[in-house]
Amino acid sequence: MTRLLLIALFTTALIFSTERATASIELITNGDFETGDFTGWANSATGAGLEFTINGGSFNPTGPGGALAPIAGQFDAVSSQTSSALNLVTQIFQVPLNITNATFSWADRIRNFGGQFSDPNQEFRVLIEDMAGGLIQEIFSTDPGDPLQQVGPNNRLFDLTTLLQSLAGQDIQIAFEQQDNLLYFNATIDNVSLQVDVIPEPTAALVWVVLASCLGGTTLRRRFR
Repeated sequence: MTRLLLIALFTTALIFSTERATASIELITNGDFETGDFTGWANSATGAGLEFTINGGSFNPTGPGGALAPIAGQFDAVSSQTSSALNLVTQIFQVPLNITNATFSWADRIRNFGGQFSDPNQEFRVLIEDMAGGLIQEIFSTDPGDPLQQVGPNNRLFDLTTLLQSLAGQDIQIAFEQQDNLLYFNATIDNVSLQVDVIPEPTAALVWVVLASCLGGTTLRRRFR
């Protein structure tokens, strides 16, 4: 009985120690658009939207905006339109279990030629949604009174630890939306990242190895004679 108790205590301690070692995971695919395309993303538009376009420094969107160099690297993504429109890029991911920290970040440029921001008709926003497109939480949006030209680039960072812990195991999506009903509006995004720290799940193989080690292999050899 004493030996079995010691084995159980040692196994529990080792598993607990293993669980405390966190692993960092990047949940966003191609967040810097350096593939030169929208690999990992869904890109769409309604109305007169021209969708987001990969910009290598020469893309000149419709309207007065003009071309700009990418925020970082060789490429970023820029929205454009010819009239009232909604442009959006989304990416689906599964929320890991046992998250201890989650940091969501991106860089953007905002160029609004409509004279004002209006919610939601002339707005750039970033949302967490369910798989049906239902809103879970708005992470960021422009607001009336904000500067119209935010060329920056603007580096945004948000702590999503509590939110993602409540969604563990679920498939959800991130959506970058640019809506315009007043006049031309160009939103640029780059360096999108969702970095999470997780505690790995202990495995049955680990428990088996620990038990075998504690018993010195005697029980196992006896069992398979």
